[in-house]
Amino acid sequence: MSDTLLQSLLLAAVIILVAGFLIWRVMRWMKGSVRIELDRGAFMAGETIRGQCRITARQLIESEKLVVALVGEEVTETRRPAGGRRNGHRVRRRRREIYRDETMPLAERHIAAGSEESIPFEMPVPDSIPGRSKAEGWMALGLQTGAEWLSGRRTYLSWKLVARLQCRGLNLGTSRHISLR
Repeated sequence: MSDTLLQSLLLAAVIILVAGFLIWRVMRWMKGSVRIELDRGAFMAGETIRGQCRITARQLIESEKLVVALVGEEVTETRRPAGGRRNGHRVRRRRREIYRDETMPLAERHIAAGSEESIPFEMPVPDSIPGRSKAEGWMALGLQTGAEWLSGRRTYLSWKLVARLQCRGLNLGTSRHISLR
């Protein structure tokens, strides 16, 4: 194959992928949206997260179920010098799911076009937060920060609520980061 033909095929494949992605996003937007609403964004271990999922239907939605999940991820960032750039760094992030708890506040239901529904939910926060460091105090924090600085590696926990409305056709979903202490 000639280089021109190969470049043309590659360009056509990229255009088809981008067009497909844009069509999918527009179709999803035309169907409706899901939003997670909370009174606050920070919670303590052992508390209960109370909130609501607000479903806005632009078209008739035939939902099979609404699943709300509390997801905890351990994120490890590794910093390495970027080649050729002065004082530049390249950060590589790895995520590993360490906690997941799900609840299903809504079973099968039809939501009329042009309407909006609020579905309340409750999600317990674990009594002991997995992956949390047992060391506390200024000295432990200083040692941990020094070790992270020297090694170029930092590990932390990231928590989010994920809502997924499984329905006929395209599913709708959203997520919202929260803080657990």
